[in-house]
Amino acid sequence: MNHKKSFSKDRIYQLLLLLISLGIGLQIVLYKVAFIALLLFWILDGNILHKIKYSFYNKKLFLLILIYIFYAISIIWTENYDFALDDLILKSPLLFLPLIFSTLKTNNHSIVYKVLLVFAFSSLFINLYCLISSAINYSQKLGINSFYYHNLTINMHSAYQSMYTCFSIVILYYLRNIFFREYNRVFILIVFCQLFFILLLSSRMQIIIIMLLGIVYLCILYYKQKKIIQPLLYIGFLFFVISLFVSIPSSLNYRYNETIRQIKSFKLKNEDSDARNAIWKHGLDVIEENILVGVGVGDAKDELNDRFLQFASKDITSEKVIIAKKAQIISNRMAKEYLQQMSILNKMTYENYLNTYTNQQLKIENNKYKEFVKRKYNFHNQYLQTCATIGVIGLTLLLILLGSSFYSSIKDKQFFLAVFIFLISASFFTESMLERQAGVSFFAFFYSLLFSQKIKNKPS
Repeated sequence: MNHKKSFSKDRIYQLLLLLISLGIGLQIVLYKVAFIALLLFWILDGNILHKIKYSFYNKKLFLLILIYIFYAISIIWTENYDFALDDLILKSPLLFLPLIFSTLKTNNHSIVYKVLLVFAFSSLFINLYCLISSAINYSQKLGINSFYYHNLTINMHSAYQSMYTCFSIVILYYLRNIFFREYNRVFILIVFCQLFFILLLSSRMQIIIIMLLGIVYLCILYYKQKKIIQPLLYIGFLFFVISLFVSIPSSLNYRYNETIRQIKSFKLKNEDSDARNAIWKHGLDVIEENILVGVGVGDAKDELNDRFLQFASKDITSEKVIIAKKAQIISNRMAKEYLQQMSILNKMTYENYLNTYTNQQLKIENNKYKEFVKRKYNFHNQYLQTCATIGVIGLTLLLILLGSSFYSSIKDKQFFLAVFIFLISASFFTESMLERQAGVSFFAFFYSLLFSQKIKNKPS
């Protein structure tokens, strides 16, 4: 009788995990319902105090709990309580998922593999659904950009959908010998489809991540076989295909050209570079003024947007503002040399060209900050976001969590786990992943799942 009860309980847990994985991959309300059901079932299962005590034994999961606790404590010194409470609810998976997974005693790796496979196929399904939807839009709007970037996605940001797609490819390779041993052509077709979708989704960071992973994988694979020419040929072919795809006039081509232009403009330190350059610059100012414990869980975005508002409301016709901007521009030696060259090419005096350029930069800066205020941007970098919210203490906890997990994964030759941490850590550089439900649910669920189980490096 007890055996049947235990079996039934395990089946409920497994079903909920599968539903969560499916819901996260599709970004539908299903995973939220399954989250609540999982938490309620865990509570009703009893021995709560014992379970909480048991969570201390898994240091990696406890670090995640500790980060959430520090977010919760920071409500003491925050001012925007309404936003703080909403944000704590949004981040709650960082607390209850590691608690639940640290107390799930199972050595059944097959359920972990099934959860991963469900996510991989849900990612493929949502990409195909988006492609069909874009095809319909294309027939109506007759624009190739229907197939790219934000126009391709339906219910989540392209950066998150692209990250999901990257992880799905990693999962497919990891589970290849279990589920695709006799279906190699199907496996290759699915992987190429997902690689194709990463290009369509046009998330620059995710394209870089999958390229790096592909290059490292090929180098390691052929190094073991003591072959040199093959990986170089494959890598060369990979770059050729990507460059050919990028050259097609589209949103991806525009974003590529924008990236090149932004890299060049960094040297001039002007406001016509990537929006993240300005966001990070002011984000660092927020951090500098609240370095130890941050501004609190409710105020980080408000503090950042207050700085944007100051620049957006600046009178760009004021002589004082113009003189200050001009001094800032010519203080950069490279910018000064650039302006001198451009003044000659445009057959203008240096002073006149400097005045024209200064006014142009002030207008660009003013319009950009007005757009920032309108959109209420976050820090677009999870490390800066965490540091601004809960200070250097919170950032240190996050870095320890990621660093120790990556190190132990490499040390134990758990390369699938190491790739997952690399994917998350790299994605954190260009997006505040833990400020959206899609990022929190993905990170908290799969981190807790993978680091609560001693999964095999090579499943069979």
